[in-house]
Amino acid sequence: MSDPQLDSSDLQSDAKDDAHFTFEPISPPPPPAKKGLLSKFGPIGLLLFFLFGKLKYLVVILQFGKFKTFITMLISIWAYAMFWGWSFAVGFVALLFIHEMGHVVALRMMGIKATAPMFIPFMGAFIGMKQMPKNAFD
Repeated sequence: MSDPQLDSSDLQSDAKDDAHFTFEPISPPPPPAKKGLLSKFGPIGLLLFFLFGKLKYLVVILQFGKFKTFITMLISIWAYAMFWGWSFAVGFVALLFIHEMGHVVALRMMGIKATAPMFIPFMGAFIGMKQMPKNAFD
């Protein structure tokens, strides 16, 4: 094989083409912007922030309302129904109510006053003792 012959005119045209290119250094990318606490979590963080802001009003309503148990039952039924349907929600909250009322009956049999059940969605329910037992065996 033979090397192709280059004319001097080809070499001069290549030199002229290279002469008009200029190279600039590449600047480093700007540092990433600092994200706030809510933007790290995105839309879910914003929703949680909104809900926790509204919960303080719910606590005030529940403390002064006469129907704490009924209101918390409705809230729990609504929360469970969002995921598993109304029939499951009503049945599950009724099951929790019967279970907690068993605790109330047992405490009253021992002579201890108890509060009505308070329902917490996705956690269950609780009752409170209005007085402490006389000894640890009660």
